[in-house]
Amino acid sequence: MTAEFALTIPSFVILLLALLGSFQLGMERINNQQLAQSEAIKVSLGGETDHQQTRVDQMVCVSVSGTLEVLDAKACAPDYRFTRLGYSDDAGANVFGN
Repeated sequence: MTAEFALTIPSFVILLLALLGSFQLGMERINNQQLAQSEAIKVSLGGETDHQQTRVDQMVCVSVSGTLEVLDAKACAPDYRFTRLGYSDDAGANVFGN
């Protein structure tokens, strides 16, 4: 009985560590995605960010790097700086298709 128990304990420990590690990686991925989304909204409203940002048409996109490439996140938001009234004569015309 004790020999079988001694053989199964390391298997359970390895399984537990693998589950905890995958949970931690999943949480990092979720945190990176939330950070990318909040930073994209902040930049679209005129703020600054320390993360890599790009502009695509009337969208601003922010990329956040994780510890692994699989954990990288990217989020985009409409660039509101160019759709505000008073910014230019045709503010928002291209964004809304008018």
